[in-house]
Amino acid sequence: MQSRLLFFSLILLPIFCFANWSRQADNNLKVELGIISPTLSFDIKAPKEISLSKIKYQPNTQSKTALGLSYRNIGASISSTNPTSDENNLKYGKSKSTDLQFRFFGKRTYEFFYQTYQGYYIDNSADIDSSFGSTSTKIQRPDIKTKNYGVNFYWNLNEKDFSQAIAYDQMGTQKNSAWGLSWLVHASQSSIEGESQLVPESAAPSFGDLSTITHLHRNTLATGMGIGGIASWNDLYIAALLALGFGYQGLTYESMTLAPGKDSITGSYASGRLGLGFNGKKNIFGIQLLTDSVTSTLLKGEITGSAIELKVFYAYRFEDVNISFLNYISAWFD
Repeated sequence: MQSRLLFFSLILLPIFCFANWSRQADNNLKVELGIISPTLSFDIKAPKEISLSKIKYQPNTQSKTALGLSYRNIGASISSTNPTSDENNLKYGKSKSTDLQFRFFGKRTYEFFYQTYQGYYIDNSADIDSSFGSTSTKIQRPDIKTKNYGVNFYWNLNEKDFSQAIAYDQMGTQKNSAWGLSWLVHASQSSIEGESQLVPESAAPSFGDLSTITHLHRNTLATGMGIGGIASWNDLYIAALLALGFGYQGLTYESMTLAPGKDSITGSYASGRLGLGFNGKKNIFGIQLLTDSVTSTLLKGEITGSAIELKVFYAYRFEDVNISFLNYISAWFD
């Protein structure tokens, strides 16, 4: 996924020129309604010296309806899960989730996120247990819970050329194509918990000691750089961003057979974004893909947590709006 986003970024770079963008008026309020397909998934890779096996856990969250508000340099959204069919639930099990995000855009961009999911299935069930090769039903783990919360901070080094607020929240208009660099800091806490080991018994020999893990908690602090750009033709646009950071991870884990463990390692954080659509004076619509992932090395294997969101949206700008308490908050982050 990250390589695809980098590919789009490289395609756009040759046509970039010095930008000319303008933020929407301070008395404008953008209200957005979107249908999103979110996942907070995780992969478990076996130690290379044992096997090349991989387990892909996904929640059964088909779609969500999201309401977003953008005012000055503040963006916030809240979403609720749409119901899934009985047939779908039989195949993949049921999932529950909460997904909240708050963004403060400017030269310094702050993103706060809180995500909890319960109920997972193994997407590649046939690779883990051959008895699932002749059925569309997946191995289901209703007991597995995940949590992911934290903050991303971007310091825009080329604000006059490229703005995330314009590219990914349409909080203004882009007149010419442009690109820019950003300094990134990521801090988060995440966890994966199951009532039994995360690796099914049928696959345990391929994962060594990693197969005994039932709980994983990690604190991540990473820093790095991001490159992003936007190509604009009148009111049409396409934007891409890729950020990569490295830093400290503090891990604690529990096992069915091993003593509880702690470790401090160097981990990685990656973020990618792709958006395209129409950004008019009042009417806005588009498609957007956001990805974030944290990778950790544990017992010679790897566990990667990934938040992926695909959104289709429509928004409308209201004029002559004045929200006093948001004006105060906005001044702190401008």
